[in-house]
Amino acid sequence: MGNDRTLSKARKIAQRLAGQIEKLSDALEDLELEFAMLMKTIDKMEAKQGTSRDVEIDVSV
Repeated sequence: MGNDRTLSKARKIAQRLAGQIEKLSDALEDLELEFAMLMKTIDKMEAKQGTSRDVEIDVSV
């Protein structure tokens, strides 16, 4: 009986963690899109000024 309760709690925790991971994944995707738009804006502004600075950032999950 104690094993069933422990298993039930472990499943509940795993389900909660899966939800948190999904939220974090969505937030990371949003940040990657915003970062790409920001870099594009910076590139356009630098092109207008005639200067360029290469920035490469690799985000891996």
